[in-house]
Amino acid sequence: DLTILLARLALALYLLASALARFDQTQMPAWEWMARLAIAALLMAKGPEIYIPAAIAGGAIIAWHMMQARRAATA
Repeated sequence: DLTILLARLALALYLLASALARFDQTQMPAWEWMARLAIAALLMAKGPEIYIPAAIAGGAIIAWHMMQARRAATA
């Protein structure tokens, strides 16, 4: 299951990079970059009972941030 591992790694790296930059389309509040760091760490867990919910949370936080950035750009 190398594909799953690579997908988890890619998502974790994206979350980690954006959290460390504290920027992803717009500036991030402190709670969001801390959540991204935690989710990135959980994505590297061995058990699917940990990394599957972390992947869902990672996708959700990215989608939420994108919607907020679009809303702010049109306002």
